Amino acid sequence: MKINDLKIEDISSRLMISVMNYENSKDIISSYPHLHRGEFGIVSQICIGNKNEHGLYDGCLTVTNSHLDHWGISNEQLFELAAMNTNNLFTPMYFPLNRFMDSNVGLDLKPHSGCVITNSSCWNGSSVLFGSDIFSGIYYTFDKEKEWALLPMSDEIIALRLSNYEIEDIVSIYDDIRVKCGGITENILFCDLSDELKPVFSSFNGEVLDTNLTFSDENVSDRPINAGRGM
Repeated sequence: MKINDLKIEDISSRLMISVMNYENSKDIISSYPHLHRGEFGIVSQICIGNKNEHGLYDGCLTVTNSHLDHWGISNEQLFELAAMNTNNLFTPMYFPLNRFMDSNVGLDLKPHSGCVITNSSCWNGSSVLFGSDIFSGIYYTFDKEKEWALLPMSDEIIALRLSNYEIEDIVSIYDDIRVKCGGITENILFCDLSDELKPVFSSFNGEVLDTNLTFSDENVSDRPINAGRGM
């Protein structure tokens, strides 16, 4: 399969986003189409090969600027398509915190004080932070809890109810997690679910984290491709 031979229909069903620590990755991702949101760097990848019995492709490649030029799509179109399709390929999900505690003993976590947010593949799970409505689900599951601390790792996010912890204790827990399991960000994040349909994410210093990857109200799949761009 030659990537440059793919049509827009094939592209939209194979794109996904991948998130990482921006500062640690900026020298590499600066040469690729990317987004910088808070401590996160976001790139788009295209799945290659065939799907296996679990619905996953053989592998993926990072989308380059040359790909965009050949396909005739913008950076905004790329990430809108990738964010939408990521949730189609890998369904956002969450499971009890106890399951994480069982496989990561020694962390000072309280049973039933939160959950683990990831996706159906349990890979690249922190991507659910961008373009997913999974956080509305935990609002109703956990007695309409409004204030959460988020501890992002590559494959999952630990979500802890602020009512169960002191902030300094959560910071200490995340320090331990980053050593034992690896963390994407240097600091914890916060999620305010006062409006359960519009969660507000913020960094440790209070800056709002923009997790929206939809750049207009227009359906990106309905836009003309290659409009005004050379092939």
